[in-house]
Amino acid sequence: MKILGFVPAKSNSSRLKDKNMLPINGKPLFINAAENLTKVIPRENIYIDTNDDKYISLAQNSGFNFIKRSLDQTSNSFTGNDLLEWELSQVECDIAIQHLPTMPFLKQSTLQKGLDSVISRHDSVLCHYCDSFYTWTDETPNYNIKSLPNSFELLPTKIEGMGLYIVKSQSFNEHKTRVCGRIFNLELDHFERVDINYEQDYLFAKSISKSFIS
Repeated sequence: MKILGFVPAKSNSSRLKDKNMLPINGKPLFINAAENLTKVIPRENIYIDTNDDKYISLAQNSGFNFIKRSLDQTSNSFTGNDLLEWELSQVECDIAIQHLPTMPFLKQSTLQKGLDSVISRHDSVLCHYCDSFYTWTDETPNYNIKSLPNSFELLPTKIEGMGLYIVKSQSFNEHKTRVCGRIFNLELDHFERVDINYEQDYLFAKSISKSFIS
């Protein structure tokens, strides 16, 4: 069974400039993600997917493979599903792991649990976390504001963690979605759910990484 890891790392990002190159613990986010995958699959099975020669050079210096996409494949209209379809068209495998660099605290145990589930019986993994909120629609509360419920009484919201997808290639080719078929629900903890999209997210992640080191 051939298992490959893909780390999407385009150099242009609209919300946080050159986001995937930002350092955590002295390494760019995309290299951190690739190194994280080495905890569950061999280094030679990991591909940096990028449009930028600078990223390619760093990938090669770190012992990782690469696939280069065109500039039109870096726009926001090119979805995560489109990206995985393209990645699988470049390199064949039985199971694909797509680890986005913006979730830098995914644990080895989480990666292994998700991978084992797809190896054994599931088609894909849905990483998620659940939380309960007092939500509003415009100026209207979605709960009884005069009789406040306890948080445990609120209906939990299930939120997709957009940093990790594991899927059988055959199932993806059939459904064309990263989450499909027999889905294994994999819950992330509070550290793992950190996702870097804005500058404050990055500053928060750096603070967390320093606490791990200390």
